[in-house]
Amino acid sequence: MARVKKITVGILGLSKSGLAAAKLYKTKGFEVVGFDDNPDITLPKEYNHIFKDLYLGKQPNYVFNEIKNYKLLIVSPGIPFDHEVIKISESFKVPVISEIEAAYKFLPEPKNIISITGTNGKSTITYLTYQILKKHNVNSFLGGNIGIPFSEVVLNITNENAENPVIVLEVSSFQLKFTNNFRSKISVITNIKSDHLDRHPSFEDYVNSKLKLFKFQAKKDFAFINLNDKIISCNLDKVNSNVLLFANNEVGKLHLPSTPKKAYLLKLKNNIIQIYLLSFKTPNLIKIDKFSPCFEFDISTLKKYQTLLTNGFYRENILISTLISYVWLENYEKIKLNKEILKEVLNNFEPLSYRLDNFVQIDRILFFNDSKATNFHALITSLKTAIEYMDKLKINYKLILLSGGYLKYQKEEEAIQDLLNNINEIKEHKDKFIGVVAFGKGANCIISAFAKSNSNFGYLYSVSSVEYAFEKATNVAKDYLNYNSDSKVAILFIPGAASFDQFKSAEERGKFFDNLVNNFKNHFLAKVK
Repeated sequence: MARVKKITVGILGLSKSGLAAAKLYKTKGFEVVGFDDNPDITLPKEYNHIFKDLYLGKQPNYVFNEIKNYKLLIVSPGIPFDHEVIKISESFKVPVISEIEAAYKFLPEPKNIISITGTNGKSTITYLTYQILKKHNVNSFLGGNIGIPFSEVVLNITNENAENPVIVLEVSSFQLKFTNNFRSKISVITNIKSDHLDRHPSFEDYVNSKLKLFKFQAKKDFAFINLNDKIISCNLDKVNSNVLLFANNEVGKLHLPSTPKKAYLLKLKNNIIQIYLLSFKTPNLIKIDKFSPCFEFDISTLKKYQTLLTNGFYRENILISTLISYVWLENYEKIKLNKEILKEVLNNFEPLSYRLDNFVQIDRILFFNDSKATNFHALITSLKTAIEYMDKLKINYKLILLSGGYLKYQKEEEAIQDLLNNINEIKEHKDKFIGVVAFGKGANCIISAFAKSNSNFGYLYSVSSVEYAFEKATNVAKDYLNYNSDSKVAILFIPGAASFDQFKSAEERGKFFDNLVNNFKNHFLAKVK
């Protein structure tokens, strides 16, 4: 009997998602070859039998000729788009796909996927949506960029023979760039702002990668459209499905390529989340079917109403998660969103690690830690959320902003200009500032932008590390408090940049800042004694 030759796939990048894809494809009967630029990478023992071959560090030339025989090259999210192995694969016309595309191929029908992407907010919305559906007894799975590779989710679903699974995925521009069939029944793009321009060749390429989430949708699917976002609202020609609309202002006209059969509108009025059912007289003209909303929920009834979770970007995340859940339950599960379950989920929700959370107070200094804010838009929205929260609590305060790290731009002048554009949103709050302390590789760019803003944000300091920034900020805070006995100082650690100049991850950076705060607290308590 003739031996059947197995089909070979390549995996480029042996991080969490690459290893999950390798295990999935090995389980499905493929030969798997792994590539990683790190020559010192150590893989778990279970992968010894998964890889047919492993090429670590610089790949030998003879390997490149073998690539032409591969069925696919699966690329992990952290790999540069111009990597040599990608170029070689493309030259041999070997399909290059992302890990989410690779996993999608083996997800059993009916492929129930809710995908959430965006420059900011996607992790919280993904997690909240998953929790709301789970509490409604939907067989939901959490995955993607939130820390559980889609390949791992698909393997678990197939191994368990899960019945009618619904996957709530966080997806990134890196994962979407190399997709060619990946379809979500609800596609959500929260917002699109400048980010990852050190990886994408242009902002246009970054935008187009995000918009691919709409590209493969069927007419009966749903696309979430944030009309408050200029980039998204200028690309409505990419939408061919039903629509979920979110707008701060009244909506009368849209320029859509075809008339949706179903449409929903999300609004917030006097702390009440409202969802309206819409119809379209033409592809461009909206009509609200009923003057009364089909769903209402009062967020002031939450026990966490007086916390950060109902302010600023957190409030927006709650609104979007509610709309996604309402639409999925009504259209796919044929049940209504239960307000008591929604309240329970929101009351029990805790911010994900090292995203903006309630402050730690030591004497009259308040410390906020948002290490996960890794771009300038996140910096500004986080800062505005903290300000809104402290104002609501009627705290008499001044603030010191700590920002810095690795800036995700190809040119310094691009970074400075982008931050300048974002600073315009906080100029009204400049009188609240004692100053800005910038640290790390991007410190000088950040200080340059604040200096060029034509607004007085107080002292502007540039230092080499987070530790020095913390020391400078606490010393400035203590000096200020010595002369202002009725005030507090809020020190906001909102980097607005990646952590890779000094830390392995934003989590490690956040933990480091927490340790600095704890040490400061211990020194303070020792003095009090």
